[in-house]
Amino acid sequence: VWFDARFDQYSSIDILRGRLRSWLERLDAQPGLSVEHIDLMKARIRPGVPAQAAIEHVKVGLLAAQQALEDRREETLAAQPIDPNRLLEIGRYASTSGFSKEKGRFPVHLFPIESTAENLEDFTLTFTQVRRGELTQLQMEQRAVNEAEYFADAMAQQVAVVVLSDILHRSEIKEVAVQDAEAYWKALQAEAHLFMAKGGMPILLLDNATRPDWVWDWQHADFGDTYKRPDDLQIRRQEGRGAGYQCDFNDIEVYVAPIPIGQSLLMSKEAFRGLKFTDYGKGQFVRADVVELEGAKNLVDLKLTFSRQVEIGEPRVTRLAYAQGK
Repeated sequence: VWFDARFDQYSSIDILRGRLRSWLERLDAQPGLSVEHIDLMKARIRPGVPAQAAIEHVKVGLLAAQQALEDRREETLAAQPIDPNRLLEIGRYASTSGFSKEKGRFPVHLFPIESTAENLEDFTLTFTQVRRGELTQLQMEQRAVNEAEYFADAMAQQVAVVVLSDILHRSEIKEVAVQDAEAYWKALQAEAHLFMAKGGMPILLLDNATRPDWVWDWQHADFGDTYKRPDDLQIRRQEGRGAGYQCDFNDIEVYVAPIPIGQSLLMSKEAFRGLKFTDYGKGQFVRADVVELEGAKNLVDLKLTFSRQVEIGEPRVTRLAYAQGK
């Protein structure tokens, strides 16, 4: 009955598995069992049996029961189908944070966003070796209490990486080597003026708020003067700039973005012309599928797929390359 999905009693199996583990651990514990427990076991087995023999006899019985229970559980798990409603649920979790201007990570919130029922360009995020029992019609593994947040955050981060990568792969990238803070600021100003001369709004992308070192020092001049803030640099912070926003360097908006270390990217805000996602129905932008693994009855690969189309505007990007550790 406990293995029958119709009765929703599988939790009793987990309780019994835990009890068997606990009893076996107690038999092996040091110091050993109390005199009362040993006398009880001896009385149940055979009067006069040595204490250690009684313990071993009980242990053999518990191990046999444990093995029989695990074998039955393995058979039941292998026969259980993946629950399509469970996959829809995971898809809903993964759709909640990465696909809107309000919740999307940088640079998603910079785009005008549309949706369509048509399939666009797919990207699949794979979670390898997921416990099959978390996905079956009869739930046979404990699920994480924060799984909704986990899937939402993982997908939002991946969407941001993919969308920015799409933009950069279609961009015309000019590389400028900068050896120090002075060269960095001079190049940043010069390249930003080129964007503004054509009516663009320049934005600076950092891989981390603390890199390069001088960018951090410029923003936090009160905490140290390793790198003095340039006299012609004004730092401002504006409300409502969205995910990843750090501050403004004069007329340049500064964001943290998923880019490799050792570089900053200067580009135009007009690059982010349009973004479209496939809606699989009822505002769900992620499709969840499972791939069964050969030789692993208890594990599967969980694949979360979204489909997108990115439209780029201004294609010019300047890469300010500095030595890592700067």
